[in-house]
Amino acid sequence: MGKYKKIIVTEKEEDLIMSIRNYQRSYPNGNPQMDWYIRQLFDELMDMPPQYIPTIPSRKKLKP
Repeated sequence: MGKYKKIIVTEKEEDLIMSIRNYQRSYPNGNPQMDWYIRQLFDELMDMPPQYIPTIPSRKKLKP
């Protein structure tokens, strides 16, 4: 497995991520309702106006 990275997400984004993970775990018997829900949630997120999400500034070395 790859490296983990912490990011800030909205509740809807977290719901989408968790739903996709649950859908992948259910393969090959994926629930059609779950597929529909994931697509609806994705479409909603794509239609939302961009939100400002503060990011953690990178730690740059300062010259003395």
